[in-house]
Amino acid sequence: QMRHYMATFKWLWDHFVRTSAGLVVARRGKLGLYLGRIVEIGQRDAVFAAPAHPYTSALLDAVPRIGAGKRVPGTALPGEMPDPMDPPPGCAFHTRCARAVAACRAEIPALRGDAAHMVACHNPLG
Repeated sequence: QMRHYMATFKWLWDHFVRTSAGLVVARRGKLGLYLGRIVEIGQRDAVFAAPAHPYTSALLDAVPRIGAGKRVPGTALPGEMPDPMDPPPGCAFHTRCARAVAACRAEIPALRGDAAHMVACHNPLG
């Protein structure tokens, strides 16, 4: 399984430019990763304007903003990050997510949405 994660990481690194806080920038899009799993992908402006995954929202809230249209910083995520070598079952973010429901603890969410904005979350924002 670790080989699969490393191959996925290498492919992502070769095809995207990594930015801070787990967001990866492709030419006109964004890709959100948490513990090696894609949690959100979409057009940059759509993801920045209305993140659908709680982790993406928390990352964007942590970035300082200057001027009009800035986000109000959210609260720090509770708990500790899970061990990446032994992620929890279901959604890897459920241990730190205030929106977690029973499905989050039981099954890995599939990417849903349209080509402009997809999210892997059982209880997305918005």
